[in-house]
Amino acid sequence: MINNCSEQFICTLLLLVILFDLVAVHDGKVVYSFKQYYYRRKPKVEKKFKSARKVCLDTEECRLYNQGVDQTNCWRQCMAPTCYQELYAHDELEPGEIDVRVNSFKGCWLKNLPGINRVYL
Repeated sequence: MINNCSEQFICTLLLLVILFDLVAVHDGKVVYSFKQYYYRRKPKVEKKFKSARKVCLDTEECRLYNQGVDQTNCWRQCMAPTCYQELYAHDELEPGEIDVRVNSFKGCWLKNLPGINRVYL
């Protein structure tokens, strides 16, 4: 029984270390870590972003989803597959989740946009 108890303790400790590595707590606040891209909201960029989003929403694949997280994941994968993979693939949005990665997604999308004037960045 003692051996089983110590194995259980070690497994629990290992699990806590892994969980702590994924989500850090600083000053009582949970901090979610992800790659961050600079994004500053500007009217021309927002218009370009919304236009690209609409193109993706109008695709046959994304029209399958009425609204919600599945639709959001669909248009993001359509707009910027590499950005989606980097920011969301390992931990997709869940219903009701506040998306703290959205500005990084927009910054990544903008950075990878061909022919973008660096003034926008």
